[in-house]
Amino acid sequence: MKNKTFSLKAQQINIKTGNGFQVWLNESEAFKFGITAVDDVILSYEKNAKHKNIVVNVDLTNDFLDSWEIWITQDIFEKHDIKTWDIVSISTINKNPLSLEAIKKKLFWKKLNKNEIKALMRDMTDGKISDLLVAYYAACSFAYPSNKDELFWTAKYSAEMWDMIKFKYDTAVKYSIGGVPGNETTMIIVPILGSLGISSSKTFSRAITSPAATGECVEVLMDTEFSVREMKKLVTKNLSCLANGESLKFAPANDKIIKVSYPLYMEAYSKVAISIMAKIYAWGTKYCLIDLPVGKNGKIKDKKTANRIAGHFKYIWEKLGMKVFVEMSNADHPVGRGIWAVLQTREALRILQNKDVFSKDIKEKSLKLSADLIELVGLAKWKKAIDLAEKQLKSGAAWEYMKKIIKAQNLVHNKKPDYKTISYLWIIDSEELPLAKFSEKIIAKKSGKIKSINVKLLKDLTRLFWAPFDKQAWIYFNKLHWESVKKWDILCELYSNNQEDLERWLEILKKEKLFFYS
Repeated sequence: MKNKTFSLKAQQINIKTGNGFQVWLNESEAFKFGITAVDDVILSYEKNAKHKNIVVNVDLTNDFLDSWEIWITQDIFEKHDIKTWDIVSISTINKNPLSLEAIKKKLFWKKLNKNEIKALMRDMTDGKISDLLVAYYAACSFAYPSNKDELFWTAKYSAEMWDMIKFKYDTAVKYSIGGVPGNETTMIIVPILGSLGISSSKTFSRAITSPAATGECVEVLMDTEFSVREMKKLVTKNLSCLANGESLKFAPANDKIIKVSYPLYMEAYSKVAISIMAKIYAWGTKYCLIDLPVGKNGKIKDKKTANRIAGHFKYIWEKLGMKVFVEMSNADHPVGRGIWAVLQTREALRILQNKDVFSKDIKEKSLKLSADLIELVGLAKWKKAIDLAEKQLKSGAAWEYMKKIIKAQNLVHNKKPDYKTISYLWIIDSEELPLAKFSEKIIAKKSGKIKSINVKLLKDLTRLFWAPFDKQAWIYFNKLHWESVKKWDILCELYSNNQEDLERWLEILKKEKLFFYS
C-alpha cells in the first residue's frame, strides 16, 4: 500500500519532549489520511538541497490549529534546523502486516514464528511501531512465558536489524540484570581486566529498576556518548571502553522496549535476557559473565526462577556462538554503602585507589566477578584468577588503567569538567568528589543488630525524589545488614541539593521503617 503524503506549514511550539520527537496535527485533517493519535508518521523537509526524513510521534487537536499547520516541538527545530513557516511533508508509515499480527498473537498468548519476529523487530527498528504498540508487546511478556526459540530469534533479529560491530580483539564483559541498589562493580572490573591485557568494552543503558546503574556513575568521570567509529578507535588504542549504548544505537528495538518499561519500574524476565544478549551479540562480544541477583528485593525472587532465566541465557548464547557464564548473587540487601551516582562512584574509586575506607562487599564481589571472566578467557583458573585480580588492585595497575580510559574518553570530544551537572570530572581523588549541599544524619534510637534494610522503600523514594536529576543526592549507609549498632550511632547520611526534598524524605522516614533489627 502506498504511503499517503500531504504538506503543511511548520510552527514551533515551545515544548521539549526529551526522548522522541512530537508533532501536533489538526485532527480533522489527520483523519482524512487515516492518522490517529497513536500513530507515528514521517516528517520530511528540504535542507541545503537535501531531502531529509525523521520519524515523529503524533498528537491531534482541533483547538487553535488550522488544517494547513503543523506544530513541531523545540527539540526538532533545534536538532534539524527547521524554521517557522518552512513547508514540511507528512507521510503515513506502512507497517509490515506481520508486525501487527505478531502483537495481536502475543495478546492472545500465542507463539510467534521466525518471520513474525523478524518483521516486528524490523518495524520497531525503523520506528514504524508506536510506543503504545511497543507497550502492548512488552506487557504481554509478563503474562505469557516466551518460548526459547522466540527469545533466540528476538535477540538475533533485534541486533541484526541495525549496526553490528567486530573488534580487533576478543572482548570479555560483565552484565547484570540490575535491580539492586549500589552494586557498582563494572567500574572496578573493566580496569582490572584491561590492566591484564583483556579487552573489556562495556556498553550500558540507564537504570530501570535500581537507583543508579553504571551509566549514571561513569558519566561523573568521563564522556560516554560516542559514534561507532569513535568507539572502534578507542578500543583499538586502549583495549577497553565504557560507553552509553543508547547513543550507539545497537539493537534499537530493545531500547524502545526499555523506554516503555521505565515508567513502571519493571522489566519482564524474557525481555531482560533478550536485551542483554542482543546488545552483546551486536557488540561482537565473545566472552560474557551474567550477574543474576536473586532475592526478595531483586527482580528475581527465588532460585527456581533464576535457574529458568539462566536457562534462557544458555540457550540463546549457545545458538549465537558465544561463551557465557551465569553467576547468581544476593539481592536481599544493598551492595556497597553509597547509593546513587556520585556516592557509588566514590565507592569504586576508593577501591581502585586503595583507600583505607572502602566497601568490603563491593570489593569482594568485583574480585569474584573479575576472576570468573579471567577464567572464562582462559588466563588463569579459580584461586589463581582471584589472586591475579587482587594483585592488579593492590599494585595500582587497575587504577592506572582506569586513568587511561578516563583521559582517552574525555579527549574524544575535548570534554572539560562540568561541576554544574557533575560530569566529566576527569581523574579525581575519591574524597574530592563533590557531594550535595544539604545533608541529614539518621541516628539509632536503640542498640541491636541490623537484620535487613527496606530496599523497596529505598528504590521507591529514589525515583520519587531524586533520580535521575541530582547525581550528588541520596544515601550513604554507615551501618549495613548484620552490623551491630549502639544507641546514638549514625545509621546513614542523606544528601540532596534540595532542602525541601530532604525534609519530605525525613517525614516519610518517621512513618516507614528503613532499618529492621533482629
